[in-house]
Amino acid sequence: MAVSLCGKCGGKEFELTNYSADASDAGLRLFQCAQCGAVIGVFDAAVFEKIKQIEERLKLMDRRLTNIEYDIDTINKKRK
Repeated sequence: MAVSLCGKCGGKEFELTNYSADASDAGLRLFQCAQCGAVIGVFDAAVFEKIKQIEERLKLMDRRLTNIEYDIDTINKKRK
């Protein structure tokens, strides 16, 4: 697998930070190099939060499906 590198310093670690130069920029998140701070991308915080909410809902659905599979296996074992 390829390793992502910062185009400015060659760093291999990145981070998300909040950004707000003034009121019109409120709610932006920067994806930047953890070493030199070079900005790799900009995200709207509302979109980022929505993605996190969707991720949590998917995890819940996965847990519920796992429980359903377990229940079906249990029922099938009792039938035998």
